[in-house]
Amino acid sequence: SQFFQQGANVISVMVFNVALTSSDLVFDMEMDVFQPDQIPPQILSITPQPGRVDSLSEITIVFNEPVQGVDRQDLMLNEFPATDLVAEDDRRTYRFLMPSSATSSAVVKWDPDHGITDLSPTPNAFDVSQSGAPYIYRIQDLTPPKLSSIHPTPGTTLSQLQRITVMFNEPVSG
Repeated sequence: SQFFQQGANVISVMVFNVALTSSDLVFDMEMDVFQPDQIPPQILSITPQPGRVDSLSEITIVFNEPVQGVDRQDLMLNEFPATDLVAEDDRRTYRFLMPSSATSSAVVKWDPDHGITDLSPTPNAFDVSQSGAPYIYRIQDLTPPKLSSIHPTPGTTLSQLQRITVMFNEPVSG
């Protein structure tokens, strides 16, 4: 863009033979013109979707185009950065491993000082304000407890029943 002016431009080419008597002149010129990409990368999908979830140990982000400069610290859960980052070869899919949360709600947001850009010759920065963040999750155990043991074993013949012990695979109340 620094070589061309707005409007009409003239390109001049001068070709010389090695010798005046030579007839083996070959000339091959190519000129490519492209419009610069000025569209920043956007999020195509988030898994799990914000809302009610059973757990939030990882979040997978898929961008609409390949990006660079993604770090684990770029995505935060309740102000704590992700503990690890797994990037796919397509440079569009990133799996953030999240710190465990002791609360029933989680706010996930991007670090405003991230370094995420697309791969354009003039890179476009990921615009956090267009990302839909913060993402709000309600962590709720949606898996019912399972019976792990009963004592005495059902079907056992007893002369007297004083106590029944019921064990579950996780703490229960009520």
